[in-house]
Amino acid sequence: MLAMLNQKFLKMRAWMWLILAGAMVGGLVYYSMNKPVYSTWRYGACMAFLEQSSRFPNSSRLIAGSETVSSATIAYSDTNAYGDTRARVFQCDYTQERAGWAISRITNDRRPLSKAQIARYNVGLAAIIRSEIALPFPRVSARNLEDFRD
Repeated sequence: MLAMLNQKFLKMRAWMWLILAGAMVGGLVYYSMNKPVYSTWRYGACMAFLEQSSRFPNSSRLIAGSETVSSATIAYSDTNAYGDTRARVFQCDYTQERAGWAISRITNDRRPLSKAQIARYNVGLAAIIRSEIALPFPRVSARNLEDFRD
């Protein structure tokens, strides 16, 4: 019985094989375009510092995120106490020292945070690196400017 099924399967016509191959390629492309992209500890640490330095972290909405070997960038919008919503960019730059990784600079809308805040964040950075944070990057769902309206 099994041998007969294999013979029928192998004798399929060429156009059937092409349809099957096209469906498999289409499924692979769909999966690769829609799977979440996860970040490393750099983005997770920057996200933690953003939440700590934000006045109203519950009103923040992530727009985009990216990271390189030595930095992480988060684009977000937040609402202040007066109800005004602004888009901002939070960037963390890292350097590798003898003791491990350290934050060299943090900017929020191109304004650097104080050295005292950076030194306080560097104390907790080792714990964040050991915890292996893997956050998915925010997905951009809107295709044109009209979709970004609330």
